[in-house]
Amino acid sequence: MERIQAADGLGTDVAHAAESLEALYRQEYRRIRLLAWRFGLPEDELDDAAQDVFARVCAGFDRFRGDCALSTWLTRIAVNHFTLRRRALFRRLRTFVPHSEATERVAGRDGPGAEAREAHERAVTCVRRLPVKLRQVFVLRHLEEMNCREVAETLDIPEATVRTRSYHACRKLRGMLKGYEP
Repeated sequence: MERIQAADGLGTDVAHAAESLEALYRQEYRRIRLLAWRFGLPEDELDDAAQDVFARVCAGFDRFRGDCALSTWLTRIAVNHFTLRRRALFRRLRTFVPHSEATERVAGRDGPGAEAREAHERAVTCVRRLPVKLRQVFVLRHLEEMNCREVAETLDIPEATVRTRSYHACRKLRGMLKGYEP
């Protein structure tokens, strides 16, 4: 995955900033949309959530200091936005959709690839059930394949905390998936 690394001259003139934002959007939109999905947002909200992140980036582009990679700054904004958006979404859903109804919609699919779909859905469900702080680290570290330093910069936490949360997230996931065979 190619990441934008340079912040040289960004924000010095409006035309250059607009070109930089457009390039950032083209390069990172699909990754940010996937990140929204990995953070547990429903399929019908992914585009809106990704667009919201880029709107926030545009609004705050003049505050980008260049002390980290532009993609790290973008990811930090996305993680914060998706966490808040997911929390609000689930507050709304709890009042309208009983949990058993939601799980019944996923169950019962059969046909070619059903076992693989079931295993994938089980893994996704387990990741989504992780506590927020563990899920953030797990998604960035293991699914986005960021190194500990990048995750630490993105979440503004020490690298040691990244390693600890990653360990605990993996341990919890192993426990949730224990005994499950597709």
